Amino acid sequence: MSEQKTVKIDQMQWISHLKNLRTIEIKGEIENVSPLRIGSGKAQVLESIADLTVFKIYDPQKRVHTPVIPGSSLKGVLRSQVVANLRTYGIQNICDGLPRATCLEGNEFTRYEGDSGEKYHNILSGYIKVCLACLIFGSPGFSSHLIVNDGYSLNESKLATRTMVAIDRKSGSVKQKSLYTVEYIEPGAKFAFDLIAFNLP
Repeated sequence: MSEQKTVKIDQMQWISHLKNLRTIEIKGEIENVSPLRIGSGKAQVLESIADLTVFKIYDPQKRVHTPVIPGSSLKGVLRSQVVANLRTYGIQNICDGLPRATCLEGNEFTRYEGDSGEKYHNILSGYIKVCLACLIFGSPGFSSHLIVNDGYSLNESKLATRTMVAIDRKSGSVKQKSLYTVEYIEPGAKFAFDLIAFNLP
């Protein structure tokens, strides 16, 4: 017969999103020390000559498109670093957070939708296995305890372009008609950083 663990009510409150016990906000600045590129696909901004542009938003005060680091990108970097640190300390079975590489893929909690208390009780008692990274950063079917806002540009970012060419994988030579330009942010750009954490003891 398997041993049933006793779950304390305060433990359930910390892991759940039913009651906010603590909110921590961390603000700061991010400065890139090497060329930075977060792409926006092939949809070109009118003033850019690049084929692949940097992700930007329109600033109505300056009347220009300025680079921004999406909060999802910042959160992904944080998760990758946390996963690396946990594995360094010998903690195993940590999810990478990539698609199909998380503890929960969404369907596991379908039957618990109507009773959040039962869902959190099953996690804490070990019936549902959730790694530490997924408990903090979330996964399909389980909300994150962190919100990372978009990093807006704090100074005038200098943009540059680099001409590149695709390589044919079969021949190993230059692929015909494959010349393209990539836009990137030069070192020295500063961006706002804003992280809000809920119920992290």
